[in-house]
Amino acid sequence: MPAVLSGARVSNASKLFPATARLRLRRDPSLALVTAALLVILPAIIFYVILFRHLVNVPIADDYYALFDFLNRLREAPTLTGKAYYFLISQHNEYKLFFEHGLFWAQVECLGRINLTVLCILGDSFAIWLAIVLWKMFAPGYPDNTGRLTLFIPIAWLVFQLQYAQTLNFAMGALQNLPVVVFSLWTILLLFQMKRSTFWAALATLILAVSSSGNGLFMIPIGCAILLSRRKYGNLCVWLAISSICIAAYFYRYDPKLWLTPFHSAIPPLSQFWRPWYLICFLGSAAAYPIKAASAIFGISICAFFVYMAWQGYFRRRPEIGYSLCFILATAVAVAGFRSNLGLIYSTSSRYTIYSILLLIFAWFAIADEYLIQGNRPCWRVFGAIVAACAVLFSIAMDAWGLRYLERRNRDLIIGMRLYEHNFTERSAAGPIFPPPKSKPEQEFNLRVRDILRDSVRLGIYKLPDY
Repeated sequence: MPAVLSGARVSNASKLFPATARLRLRRDPSLALVTAALLVILPAIIFYVILFRHLVNVPIADDYYALFDFLNRLREAPTLTGKAYYFLISQHNEYKLFFEHGLFWAQVECLGRINLTVLCILGDSFAIWLAIVLWKMFAPGYPDNTGRLTLFIPIAWLVFQLQYAQTLNFAMGALQNLPVVVFSLWTILLLFQMKRSTFWAALATLILAVSSSGNGLFMIPIGCAILLSRRKYGNLCVWLAISSICIAAYFYRYDPKLWLTPFHSAIPPLSQFWRPWYLICFLGSAAAYPIKAASAIFGISICAFFVYMAWQGYFRRRPEIGYSLCFILATAVAVAGFRSNLGLIYSTSSRYTIYSILLLIFAWFAIADEYLIQGNRPCWRVFGAIVAACAVLFSIAMDAWGLRYLERRNRDLIIGMRLYEHNFTERSAAGPIFPPPKSKPEQEFNLRVRDILRDSVRLGIYKLPDY
């Protein structure tokens, strides 16, 4: 998408909205403003009411390795230097999770033990920060606050919905998958600001993005491209220096063998499994429910739409959107490389759909910028109302799906923990994973999980819940 990497700057308000700029602004009607604000806030209220009503202080899958095993080893380190060294080299599968490991460590130091409920709330709260950065990106300079808020309604309903419920109320998942997206988008936005302070803030969010997940490393070349396009050569040198430190920290004592998780210990070279259809379905996973095959159709359609917008020169006018799409595409390519051996169905996993949802949101950005704001045709106003209604219906449907998913997951977590407590002193595979594992690798994984959990209880890191 060569237009994305052009050196064009963000246009000012008069260039972006020539029709609006010539209008004589009038005072926003208070009723319309309040109504639009309520419609933006309402999905967030529904979203967090459902999530907070389904919080349980029980670990989920990767929590055992990325959280409990990390803290067990950290507590057993004899000195502060030893703890810091283990923090630096600790690796979960192909990731180094400095951001969430730092939060885990800080909570244990402050409270004495881990509280998964607090961590889940913290991870879930990044959906708010995602909405804020999208609001900052949306229609910059548009002078009509009521109109801008009204056009933002579909975005709010797409962000605050439970299609990506597998990431939510999940300490390890929520503190990895959401922060890296939020910090990356903030980095892109801040690099397009003209103040020196925002460049230093962008460096901070770059460090946080890399610390959150491996795909945060994609922000390094993206940031270089932005600074080169803006001819900020001095800033580019500083960016490369900080990026070098991030890369050195991330790959210090990095072990590629840890890509081979307990479930997939016989994975051949990753290049044998890179499949284009996995990439397409990943990009279109927002349309995977209830028909998974629809993800392929949507993936092709959304890619075709953005190619058309690039041909129309949209990304020269809004380069920050183009760079955001580059981050999403790079992430999709990487996921396809690491995960396509798990099967095509895994590409539509709920934990990944946030990236496809962002594609849908940025498509709405383009439509709003190019057609709804620029023109004043009644047909486009009707189209905008239809899109908003579809976003609301989609959000309600996904909230219903997510509610059932959370209820089912919590039931299995609680049953598994009860089985574990009943068989605490026995060498069995009963709990904490439920339903009981069937294959030999899964049973071995569960036995290892039991040992990790037992050590966490012994070391005082975790207190078994009273269920």
